[in-house]
Amino acid sequence: MSEIKDRRRYLIFELLKFRAYFSKEDIPWLESQPLAKLEILHIRMKCSKGRKIEVKSRDTRNFNK
Repeated sequence: MSEIKDRRRYLIFELLKFRAYFSKEDIPWLESQPLAKLEILHIRMKCSKGRKIEVKSRDTRNFNK
């Protein structure tokens, strides 16, 4: 049971890092969500952040220089 509480605490902490979506006022709402929903929210937020990362494509012609 402790592992579940630890996981919930970790997910809420991670979700609060996304200040554009969640704030301290959302903590009661986040705490009321089932673990599965917190997992899904966490995955969606991480994916959303990952999509915003700009990756420059490597020019393979200059790769060996």
